[in-house]
Amino acid sequence: MKLALPIVLACIVLGLAARAPSIFAGEESAAAPGDPARGEAIYTHECSGCHAVNQTLVGPKHCGVFGRRAGTVPGYGYSDAMKQAGFVWDAKHLDDFLKSPITYLNGTNMGYAGLDSAKDRADVIVYLREAMDPTNCTLTASKAAPKPQAADTQGR
Repeated sequence: MKLALPIVLACIVLGLAARAPSIFAGEESAAAPGDPARGEAIYTHECSGCHAVNQTLVGPKHCGVFGRRAGTVPGYGYSDAMKQAGFVWDAKHLDDFLKSPITYLNGTNMGYAGLDSAKDRADVIVYLREAMDPTNCTLTASKAAPKPQAADTQGR
């Protein structure tokens, strides 16, 4: 019986050690790797009715969402719940929020049921991380915006 306790303890320690990378990986383990092209398509279908890259529509702009404190886009009328959330948007918070915004942050203004599929959420999150990086936002917005017409130099 004296031998059984050390064996059990060793198994527990080895089990925890085997899980250590996932325990300490933090944000990177929050969601599976995603496909940004598929994420863009999902974002366009599911999000663009209320959100845009560089402008506030019904919802706040998404440029710079990663690393931004929740509820802080200037000029947007956030719910008290979002203003007081106190977290910074990262993959884990986005995954939890996009799964069920109302459940994750009771009192949010975002009246969206959420994305049930973990794959869909991962794809949208990787798209948001890449396309909504502040250094890329102007490029992303210009890609979607129509090209200005050339000036008519003959007065027509």
